[in-house]
This record gives sequence, structure tokens and C-alpha cells, in this order.
Amino acid sequence: MGNMFDNLGKGLNDFTKQAGKIAGNIGDTAGKITKDVAKGAGKIVNDAGKLAGDAGKMTAAVAGSVAQSAAVASGEVSKAADSMAKGTVSIAKNVKDSADKVDLFNSKLRAKAVEDYNNAVERYENVADDLAKSTQALYDLRKIAIVHVKYVEQHINQLANTPKELALLNRN
Repeated sequence: MGNMFDNLGKGLNDFTKQAGKIAGNIGDTAGKITKDVAKGAGKIVNDAGKLAGDAGKMTAAVAGSVAQSAAVASGEVSKAADSMAKGTVSIAKNVKDSADKVDLFNSKLRAKAVEDYNNAVERYENVADDLAKSTQALYDLRKIAIVHVKYVEQHINQLANTPKELALLNRN
């Protein structure tokens, strides 16, 4: 039995050596792979860092350009707004001046019409007074004329006993 244990021990020893070699080879390969992966990862991280730096630079450049464009645009918008405000003030002043010139309720025309009406009423009253005076004077003159006509008629009747011409006048 001794030989069997010796053979078994020798087999186990050979097995352990082989397993050790395999484990060593696996360790070496794993080390090489880990080293290659670490190198690749380092290169990727390095490249990513460069890309991030480049992206940062590009982002900063774009942001600077955008900020500069925004500042220029803001200045132009400010100028345009200022110009529009001045134009609006000018238009508002012109509208106010025009509105001040417009007589919305025609107060000037109304005042002139009232004045013309009052003048016409005054002229009417003057003419009516003159007409009343003239009518009264005419009436008074008619009364005097009637007296004179009667006197003339009596005088003519005394001169000639009723002439034919006056008889015709009396009938009417």
C-alpha cells in the first residue's frame, strides 16, 4: 500500500504543479489582460480628458461668441427701442398738436352761429321797430290826408254844385 500512496502523492504533486502552472499562466494572462485593459482604460480616460478639454474649449468659445452676439444684439435692440421711443414721443406730440387744433364740438362755429343769431335778432327788432313807426306815421298821415280830402271836397262842392268827377270818386 505504500507504493500506492507514493503514486497517489506523486500524482497529487504533479497535479498540484500543473495546477500551479495553469494558475500561474492564468495569473500572468490575467495580469497582461488587466495591464492591457488598464492601459486602454488610461488611454480612453486620457482621450476622454482631451475630448472634454476640447469640448470645454469649444463650449467656452461658443459661449463667448454667443455672449458677444447677445451683447451686440442687445445693443442694437436698445438702439432700436430708443429710436422707437423717440419716434413714438414725436408721433404722440404731433397727435396732441393735431388734436388741439381740432375743434371736436365745433365750439368756434357754434359761438359764431350764436353771435350771428344774436345780430340777426337785433336787426329784426330794429327793422320791426322801424316798421311799427313807419306804419304809425303812415296811419297818422292817412288820417291827416282824409281830413284834407274832406276839406278839399267841401271846398270843391262849394265852388260848383257837386262836379261829376268827384261823384265818381265818392262811390268807390
